[in-house]
Amino acid sequence: MGGACVYSRSLSLVMGTIFFLSWLSQPITGAVAYSEEQMRDLQDPVTWTEYLRLPDFWSRTAEAGRSSERPEPRPTRACT
Repeated sequence: MGGACVYSRSLSLVMGTIFFLSWLSQPITGAVAYSEEQMRDLQDPVTWTEYLRLPDFWSRTAEAGRSSERPEPRPTRACT
């Protein structure tokens, strides 16, 4: 009975895992990119936990959320 429950929810579990891992990787990859910019400017790099407190993380997170929104569908014209 327990196996059937897991099987019936397997797609949700897989998609949830993918979402969680991609969400978790965002501050890590963002910290790497931010640290590269810092080192180009001869400044100290940041750890990913420090990066979580920076405005750059929050602006990139908001930007990623906006880019994933679906655009409004355009009305179609009937052929005449």
